[in-house]
Amino acid sequence: MDLKNTIKSNCILSYNLKKIEDLQIMMDLFQDYHNAHAMNEKVFFDFKLCIEEVIVNIFIHGYKEFKKEPDINLCLYKTEDCFVADVIDNAKTFNPVSDFIQMNFATSIEKKPIGGLGIRLLKNLSDDLEYIPRESGNQLKIYKKYN
Repeated sequence: MDLKNTIKSNCILSYNLKKIEDLQIMMDLFQDYHNAHAMNEKVFFDFKLCIEEVIVNIFIHGYKEFKKEPDINLCLYKTEDCFVADVIDNAKTFNPVSDFIQMNFATSIEKKPIGGLGIRLLKNLSDDLEYIPRESGNQLKIYKKYN
């Protein structure tokens, strides 16, 4: 089944983040959902880590030297076979699916450019990523299968 065509189910959590502290509130709500629905621990942990990584990076890098007030909308969906995080922001344009530094692990840490580890983590822990450019900002969908 094509993951990109499975978002037909209901939104399980929707939250608008205006400051980085809002992330903890949203994660607490997601933890409550996890506790009530007995999600697979590894799936929950991986998906939660992906969401946190994306949101923190948007606040730190997306609004750095950018003269807009942060406005990040996060909707979590449950489909037939996966969870989907739909993240929409008004930050500086950045496509994490293609616009990132490839890591060369043979290079010593002193010679490596800064950046890229969070995106590598995101790509390794998610099952699929979909970037959709927007007129004012970005949209990223993170897919994580239940099993």
